[in-house]
Amino acid sequence: MDKTPLYFLFVAALFGGILCDKYVGTSFPYITLILLAMAGMIYYVVTKNLPNDEEK
Repeated sequence: MDKTPLYFLFVAALFGGILCDKYVGTSFPYITLILLAMAGMIYYVVTKNLPNDEEK
């Protein structure tokens, strides 16, 4: 799979988290960190090499 859309996921998480933190008015960027952690989990799951079940 091409990893370019996954990099845009991190950018969207960063800017979306910043916007949400500004809107909510928190002093610490909780939402940004949560969204970046979720993007990291998605990146890990999508790029993880799964063992091939077929043995020929």
